[in-house]
Amino acid sequence: MLDVGKILGFQEEYWKIVWKYPGLQRVRAFLWLAFKQRLLTNSERARRGISHCSSCTICGHDLEDLAHVFRDCPPAKDVFQDCGLIWSCRFRLVTWRIWKNRNLFIFQHISWTASEVVKVSSCWGRHYDSHVGDHINNKQGSNLTVNSDDTWVYLSTNWVVAKDSGYATTRGVARDWDGNWIVGFNRFLGVCSPFEAEFWGILDGILILFNKGYRRIIIMTDNLEVAQILIDMDLEDSRITVLQRTHHILQSKGEWRIKHIQEIRIW
Repeated sequence: MLDVGKILGFQEEYWKIVWKYPGLQRVRAFLWLAFKQRLLTNSERARRGISHCSSCTICGHDLEDLAHVFRDCPPAKDVFQDCGLIWSCRFRLVTWRIWKNRNLFIFQHISWTASEVVKVSSCWGRHYDSHVGDHINNKQGSNLTVNSDDTWVYLSTNWVVAKDSGYATTRGVARDWDGNWIVGFNRFLGVCSPFEAEFWGILDGILILFNKGYRRIIIMTDNLEVAQILIDMDLEDSRITVLQRTHHILQSKGEWRIKHIQEIRIW
């Protein structure tokens, strides 16, 4: 039987490794499924009788098992060659992100570069090192001046993606410092991933506020990954169009802050 512990570089009993992990609960769940041989690789799907093909969808290798997905497949090799992270702190996050991005590519045709995978994994790790859920206000636009806080406006967005069709819509609302309504908006996006829908909502909201003359914006999001990407904002080489456009706007216009909250209710 395949020894997942050896594949992932762990020597302790898997239940100790999983529940000692201090990060995200979803990563613990992912690790548990991996150690229990429950991740639906093509070989596992074929074993269960829900697929007739056990080969790798990405590279065509004859057998897509866990060893192939996390060690031998070219995208995984590229990630680990690019990975300069401390293994004990970040390896689990990187492995989880490889699995998520593999599914994004197979089911939604969205592809991230190896450096983007490592960068996002590192962002998640750094954030949890400094306590999850704290408000993130530590980076602002490069031309920030000392003004009173009541000149800032809040932008909150939300999105919905239909499970069957993949069609997405995004909506948002902007309020002033005192909570008074400024503007609301919504937009049909067509087929779109939840990750992209989140960024389209933010981009639309920023452009609407800029057109109304507002230049100091606090972007509120309940998506930790989106918050970290916006904070680092090193996305010039990203192949995802909406990330490139958001990066360009935030680097060239106005002043901005990112605030991570637990849940957004915009209506």
